[in-house]
Amino acid sequence: MKDQAAATISDEQMANRHERFPLETPDTKEAYWIRQIFEHHFPTEAAAKTAVRWVPKQEWGVSSDPSGRAVSIHTAAYKDGEGKVVNGKH
Repeated sequence: MKDQAAATISDEQMANRHERFPLETPDTKEAYWIRQIFEHHFPTEAAAKTAVRWVPKQEWGVSSDPSGRAVSIHTAAYKDGEGKVVNGKH
């Protein structure tokens, strides 16, 4: 998703994101893309107000990544007992 969002959302769109989404402004290209998809299906401000923004707990070792893939426990699940990446995942 992150790669697709980077290819879909331009730097110009990100620079103007506060104008496009003044309510709960996305802070990453991935969040912007997800919001754009949501808005396509639910175009009213009332719909935007009903969506709850998922914010990972800081103790999970996460940035503001909306996908949750950056959660350290998820990363650890792809490592073997010696800390090596398994099945090409990291």
